[in-house]
Amino acid sequence: MAVDYRGVGGSTGRVRDSIDGMADDIVGLIRALGHDRVDMFGLAVGGIVAQAVAARAPRLIDRLVLANAGPAGGPGISDITRTAITTGLRAVLTLDDPMTPLFFTSTATGRSAARLYLARLKERTTGRDKPVSLGTYRAQLSALRRWGRQAPVEWASGVGQALIVHGDSDRLVPAANATELARLLPGATVTVYPDSGHGAVFQYHREFVAAAREFLRH
Repeated sequence: MAVDYRGVGGSTGRVRDSIDGMADDIVGLIRALGHDRVDMFGLAVGGIVAQAVAARAPRLIDRLVLANAGPAGGPGISDITRTAITTGLRAVLTLDDPMTPLFFTSTATGRSAARLYLARLKERTTGRDKPVSLGTYRAQLSALRRWGRQAPVEWASGVGQALIVHGDSDRLVPAANATELARLLPGATVTVYPDSGHGAVFQYHREFVAAAREFLRH
């Protein structure tokens, strides 16, 4: 099951401007559905929210997959707002899609992966989510900035197995965060994809899906 946060995509309500608030909503949703133990996949902001869920209810999570995420106070996370805005504006001025420089490397491999990803996004023509509003974008960047300035939180107790994946050239959440997450989750499996950025799981989608299915199967 995929979940939209409050005020994002198909969900109504006022968008949360804190990671803690988003995590409270996810915990409430899981419990409202009657689950007491779930597998959870979080990408980027989702991977950060998943950590906050684990801090609140560690025994709620069995297997955890974190992609291009970082812990509280992780390397470079407090700079996400500046990086996202400056890189996005530069892309607009050069008539490029902001997702290209934000999610992919500037190498030939990265540019090719970006083109393929943007083409895949256009394949679905019905039932698409609403575009992210400026207010939502601002609220989430504010939440990420505060997360990046927080002190690290020890939260692994009770969480089952973990899979951590990252891109080696992530502009938004530097790859060093994968190492920091592994420290919080002893025994976690860590994969860093080469020549890839914040969209590593989009670029290596076949490899990632195969690895995630194998991880969740056992």
